[in-house]
Amino acid sequence: MTSAVARKYAQALLEVAVPEKLEDQVLADLGSFGELLGDSSELTEALASPAIPIAAKKEMLKQLSTRLSLAPIVTNFILVLLQNGRFSQFDECLEAYKQALDRSHGVVRADVFTSRKLDDGVRQRLEGEVSSMTGKQVKLQYYEDASLIGGVRIEVGSKVFDASVRTQLDDIHRRLVGV
Repeated sequence: MTSAVARKYAQALLEVAVPEKLEDQVLADLGSFGELLGDSSELTEALASPAIPIAAKKEMLKQLSTRLSLAPIVTNFILVLLQNGRFSQFDECLEAYKQALDRSHGVVRADVFTSRKLDDGVRQRLEGEVSSMTGKQVKLQYYEDASLIGGVRIEVGSKVFDASVRTQLDDIHRRLVGV
């Protein structure tokens, strides 16, 4: 879940990227920078630390930006996060940017929970079904959850479509005990 602040920053970034036709480049660059942060906890701590002067952080960012060949718009975005004390929300902003970009392209994301890994044919059929249900292009993220026993649970935003064996068994149990 992303915060309202992260969504505002992400939307502002998207609004700057769209006229420049850099939406996908921004996403790729944010992803590269995020990977670097994931690989170096020392770097993350240094950039998030209030004890390190902003001038030193700007210099670090300048060097990293050059090394990663980040688009200037991405470097400026990260700098804004640093200057406003929001750097600790970088990952949230990245996720919020992905969501905003998907919305702008008419794409909906959904989480699919199954008891076991699904083969590609089943995944394609499931994608088609979810696309039909939502009326939009979908991107599905798959998760395994052995507690489901079988079946599938799909979460699209705040909507949940639950056709899992676990839920069916729970429903039968509630009916049998009269709850």
